[in-house]
Amino acid sequence: MKFTWIPAIVMIAIFIPNLFSAFFPMVESIKLKQNKMLEIFEQVGRYGSMFLMCVIIEPFGFSFRSSILFLLWLFIMISCILLYWLCWFIYFKQGRHMIDLFCPRIIPVPMAVLPSFVFVSTGLLTLNPLLSSTAIIFAYSHIKISLESYKQCL
Repeated sequence: MKFTWIPAIVMIAIFIPNLFSAFFPMVESIKLKQNKMLEIFEQVGRYGSMFLMCVIIEPFGFSFRSSILFLLWLFIMISCILLYWLCWFIYFKQGRHMIDLFCPRIIPVPMAVLPSFVFVSTGLLTLNPLLSSTAIIFAYSHIKISLESYKQCL
């Protein structure tokens, strides 16, 4: 196993806004009903994807078959991170209400779709079946939970 920095920087960039939310929590406290099994899948997928993005397990790793695929991946990462930060900026600017975490803008539940897309696209573009598997588990459960939460907030 070997640690790789490039995807670790992507992970750090995605989690920076989450740190702000720890210090500046939501203004209201809404108890949402969640599917516990789906939450377990979400966490397994999240931490599995984070680990597999940053740690190379042979024969899979963080490599691309061409420089074009790497540039495509880089474009996707930068775009997703900037859009994700924009969503967080809007959330903080509008007063830190729970509904703003899920509110559809250009895409539905963007704060769930964007990090999911980061994991899935990395797994697919690097041809890493382990990362792709955990990313798909995370994406499905995270987006489903976020959509259900959004419905409960309406």
